[in-house]
Amino acid sequence: MKINIPLPKFITGAKQSNENVARRYLGRMRSEYDTPFSELFSTYHIGKINMDLYDGIREAIPLMDVATTKLVRLIGGFRPVCENEQTRKELEKFIAGVKVNHLQKGLNSFVSQLADSAIVKGMGYGELVFNESLTDVYKLQNVKANYVEIKSKQGEISLIQHLPGIVAQNVITELDNIFCLSFDNRDGNPQGYSLFYSLPFMSQVFTRIFKSIENAIWRVGDPTFMVIVEGGEGMDTDDSLEVANNIQSQLTESFTARKTGKVQDVYGGTSFGGKVDVKVLGAEGQIMDLEIPTRTVLEQLVTKTEFPPFMFGLYKWTSTERMSTHQNDMIVANIQENRKKLDPIINEILEKFLIVKGLTAHDFGIEWNPVNLMDETEKAKAEYLRAQAAEKIYNRLINMMLDGVIDETQFKDELINRGLLGTKASNAPLTRVLKVIEKRVKEKQAIDMLGAMYGK
Repeated sequence: MKINIPLPKFITGAKQSNENVARRYLGRMRSEYDTPFSELFSTYHIGKINMDLYDGIREAIPLMDVATTKLVRLIGGFRPVCENEQTRKELEKFIAGVKVNHLQKGLNSFVSQLADSAIVKGMGYGELVFNESLTDVYKLQNVKANYVEIKSKQGEISLIQHLPGIVAQNVITELDNIFCLSFDNRDGNPQGYSLFYSLPFMSQVFTRIFKSIENAIWRVGDPTFMVIVEGGEGMDTDDSLEVANNIQSQLTESFTARKTGKVQDVYGGTSFGGKVDVKVLGAEGQIMDLEIPTRTVLEQLVTKTEFPPFMFGLYKWTSTERMSTHQNDMIVANIQENRKKLDPIINEILEKFLIVKGLTAHDFGIEWNPVNLMDETEKAKAEYLRAQAAEKIYNRLINMMLDGVIDETQFKDELINRGLLGTKASNAPLTRVLKVIEKRVKEKQAIDMLGAMYGK
């Protein structure tokens, strides 16, 4: 049995260097008050693509990680559309079972990782790998964008892959079966822009605020005690120091005892005229109210995600229901735009799969799942309210038509303007409405006839 060996262009699975990068210590006091991400933020260069920093921002700020995950999930899934039953089944089988990277399966997994990279780093790279005999698709693989550089020379685009621990570069000039995705391109630059492009400074401020909160909590929850001894009559410096050291030892033993559930008292004294005082270091200082600066920075982060605040649990920020509706519409439009940029990549993958399978005689397409930002209960409630409003409008217009205020053409135009009817003259809802009107006209005529006969 012959084993087909894949022939990818991108290199994956390279061993990383085991050399430890020396940490840079700042020449100032209290460097331990820096955040764990301070060194990463120091690598920021204005106007440059900082992919490693973008990864750090996502790790440092949970809100940005959640926003990225939500954006990817809202892109949603898709299904193939094809008139030929056999071709459709082959596409469905391929979409569900194609190997992705090392352990995943399914074209949706490949698309999600491609979109995730494009959102966070500005670019997503992937490759379609055939088997050696070119009779089937071996796998789809995603590549870490941090290691890929776009080069343009005399109008020709090439990709250069830099792998950690490997001096040689992997230069790719033939981009067949290579997919490059970006959602935000500017000024004709092939390199896309990350969702986090304008966030490094605000993210650094945000992490500093929370580091200061952590420092304040340590000061209050695990305070530092200061023992002050003023010597009395007959005491010299050594005597005062001995008293202070004795109280310090007792304090340490007392705290150790408390950790085991015991209570231990502390005793200390000095000669006449002396004084022993135990204080909490920094007790007089007030903890600054950080609610307003935290919210100010957080608003900038939320704004950049283009999500309404309530999607992060910030319900107080959404003042009206109408505002939430407009925000939802903006998200749906953004997701649909991202889907349009994914369509060519998905179609190319499916088309090449059909080519190697010899199934190219039938047209096909993909159909995305609807974007849904509301749960089923809220959706049903909204549909019910819309139906109630439509019924009231129908009844009012019917009565106006029966009373001769408007004619049939005006009636139809009014329904179209209100979005309750399509623009085609043979629209089925209009036919049903006219039948209702005809029935009511006959009922009205019958009532008028009976009134004429027995009303006097």
